[in-house]
Amino acid sequence: MENKFTHIFLEPYSGQYILKRRTFSETSHGNLTEDVTILVNVYALVGVWRKKIQIGWISLGESSSTEDEQDHWHEMIQGLGTTVSKWHHLMIS
Repeated sequence: MENKFTHIFLEPYSGQYILKRRTFSETSHGNLTEDVTILVNVYALVGVWRKKIQIGWISLGESSSTEDEQDHWHEMIQGLGTTVSKWHHLMIS
């Protein structure tokens, strides 16, 4: 059975590990500004040796991968503590 966990890292500078669990529902406890970019990479673990293969990615923030992600980022910044949930398509690696 495939191991499906979410790994979230806060970057670019700290590389701080935030979460590892089967569901994704993150809340930021810091100041997110318009000049920040969050990069989300999605990997699959395959084979006997559990090789990590990147299957896609998205970026949210200043360097968003699409206009939809940019709009979502602005909604989160303007949300002032409210949850802004939205599904996104992955960019193929």
